[in-house]
Amino acid sequence: MATKPFTRLFAGATLLGGLALTAVAGLAQGFPKPPAPPPPSSVVSAVQGAANQAVGAVTELTADQKQKVEEAKRQLEAKVKAAGEALKIRAAQRVSQLNTFYSDQRKTRQASQKTLLSRNLIVKAKGPALATSERAPVAKTTPASGGPTLRPMPGGSNSQPSSGSAGGVPAPMILNLSSTSGEPGDPILVTGTGFTPATEVYFLVGPSRLEKAPVGFSTDTQLMVDVPQVTGIPAFSGLVQVKREDSQVSQGSPFRFTPRTTIIGYFIEYSSVIADAELHDDGEAARYIQGYDSIRGSGFFVRHSSVSPFGFKVDDTLFPNTRLKNGWVVEDVIFNGSIGGSGKADLLEFGKGTNALKMKVHGWTIAPVFGIFEDVSYGGNILIRGPEGVSYK
Repeated sequence: MATKPFTRLFAGATLLGGLALTAVAGLAQGFPKPPAPPPPSSVVSAVQGAANQAVGAVTELTADQKQKVEEAKRQLEAKVKAAGEALKIRAAQRVSQLNTFYSDQRKTRQASQKTLLSRNLIVKAKGPALATSERAPVAKTTPASGGPTLRPMPGGSNSQPSSGSAGGVPAPMILNLSSTSGEPGDPILVTGTGFTPATEVYFLVGPSRLEKAPVGFSTDTQLMVDVPQVTGIPAFSGLVQVKREDSQVSQGSPFRFTPRTTIIGYFIEYSSVIADAELHDDGEAARYIQGYDSIRGSGFFVRHSSVSPFGFKVDDTLFPNTRLKNGWVVEDVIFNGSIGGSGKADLLEFGKGTNALKMKVHGWTIAPVFGIFEDVSYGGNILIRGPEGVSYK
């Protein structure tokens, strides 16, 4: 497809040569038949010279255009490489910037929550009911071996488990959680009855995954804890339970575990052709999309190129059927729409905050390189946000 102009040039050369030979044949038919002498050498030489000159001119022009096209391609490859490096730097900076932003935001929020909850505890701590000397005695029994045996209630029931009591002391009970959802490090105030300084708090953060939470403050009726620092698991609707040192366990109180998120680049294998793309233009351009070496291989590169002086427009849809899984969403796209030598492209839309990678791009040629080579090339990096340590596939 890209060689059509060359085909036309060679066809023109052949036509000129053919016309020259036809002219020679016509002149020959005008002379007497044999044994008549051949036409004067000056006439034949003039016609053949004209034909050779025409063919030579076309051949020289074709070679020149070939050289210009190859030079344009070399320039484009150099621009693509430089643009890839620039995109790599921009993407890495953006990933660092976003992760720092969300980390600072999380720390500020958690510090504010702790301050607020601590103030509430200090106010309540003034009451005589929280004095250590007035706490209800608890029977001292040896905990069961092999760790706690908690009893999550099906469906998050708040009814007490049938654990009875130890030494006449009622089992602990959770009456309220300051928040019914949270991520690792978030402070949670557990309010209830039957607590002791040695009472432990557990979060069910996944199927059969029970995590012990550090207790920062405790009274007979309140426990201040942090959501356990766990990674590698998606969001989960679980429970919070407390276990006293006499092995008495409370009922389960519903709690939604939200994993801490991180920003990474969506991985596209380097140099692999990307099948999930719809590339369209109104010219006779060669088209392809592939991954290129960028941040962790996450870059994409699209090219529309043609040896034609007429120009064309581009309307592409990238990744229309690709979906992220396990709570991952699109955070940002680092885009460069002018990688090519003669065209430009704009990112019209992408699914920020959704699990859809679908993007729409519009592009157009500006001016042919050397008057014969047109190209619309663009690329970028897809940055996604999701649970730390969890696959997005």
